Amino acid sequence: MHKAVVFDRFGGPEVLRIAELEDQEPGERQCLIEVKACGVNPIDAKIRAGRNFVCDHNKGKPFPWTLGFDCAGVVLTSSPL
Repeated sequence: MHKAVVFDRFGGPEVLRIAELEDQEPGERQCLIEVKACGVNPIDAKIRAGRNFVCDHNKGKPFPWTLGFDCAGVVLTSSPL
């Protein structure tokens, strides 16, 4: 289990919540990172509001969505590129 900031609908900061999510195995061209530090990027606010190309790319993907693009940590496992 791990914690993540998620949202169940588009909107302002009030739609954000912290959730406990099941750990997943990395898929093709993905890696699992033990996060040591993270940050908030302006793109996170745009995605939360539903105004970004990421929203178009993920159209139809069920909520909740997870935010977070900027992190630093230790790569635990990875798939071949």
